[in-house]
Amino acid sequence: MDTLDDWFPYREYRPHQREMLEVAASVARDGGIAMIDAPTGSGKSSVVSALLAESRGRKVLVAVRTISQLATFMRELQLIREKRGNLKFAYLIGKSSMCPLGGEGDIYRRCEGVKAFSTALMRERAQKGSLVPANDRQIRQQIRKMDPDHPLICPYFIHGKSFVEPEDAGLKMIPSAALRVRAERVSTELIWPDQLAGFCGDICPYDTMMHAARDADVVLVNFYHLFDDIIREQLYQSLGIEGHDALLLIDEAHNCGDVVQSIESVTIEERDIVQAGHELAGRRRSQ
Repeated sequence: MDTLDDWFPYREYRPHQREMLEVAASVARDGGIAMIDAPTGSGKSSVVSALLAESRGRKVLVAVRTISQLATFMRELQLIREKRGNLKFAYLIGKSSMCPLGGEGDIYRRCEGVKAFSTALMRERAQKGSLVPANDRQIRQQIRKMDPDHPLICPYFIHGKSFVEPEDAGLKMIPSAALRVRAERVSTELIWPDQLAGFCGDICPYDTMMHAARDADVVLVNFYHLFDDIIREQLYQSLGIEGHDALLLIDEAHNCGDVVQSIESVTIEERDIVQAGHELAGRRRSQ
């Protein structure tokens, strides 16, 4: 059975650090919640090593608020990996920071739109025997002709997909070999967020991150991934886990209030109120 010392990446513990990590390990082992209040330099980020020592097949999710905090845990996990040798970790960053596709409007709606159109086109071509969309002549022509400011399909999404024909089923869309190779490297090598788009090349960075996260021992996420109920459910579904399959570490938890307030708040603009007034007035006249 692994011990805390097996995962702790430093030669010595700082004052009171071992006691802090043993508390975290006991909570991971027995269940419950632990809150740690300690000054800067106490070695709080090493709590992740305590969770890994008691993970027992569960995925460790570390929620951070900023990219700089994400970098702190990446450095910590890299040290653990240098000691353990086989640790996989990944991170998830919002599409607005990662999407290489041009276009205007809401990034999430645009992404869903081009993915739907791309999927329909790829499936149509696959039904005619073209199982590798990135090599299909018609799809490549569509990519060359598309307006970069108003894209209808996403070449990055397309390059990350291929099709297989199982004997007992119809066509099945799966991650392409190129995407799987990149995702494996993302989870086993130290690739910083600002390097990811260049590393992925013609493959979608977001899809690469998500695929890497599925097989990772540790996944670094932001507060919204955990505190927004809808996003959290989608995340767990994408990772193939239930809530009891995860150990949660929330960094700088005293700052989560603003995020939760933002999630639970509804903003109504003046033009919405004016429009509602017009609609109510119209209903009154029609009665």
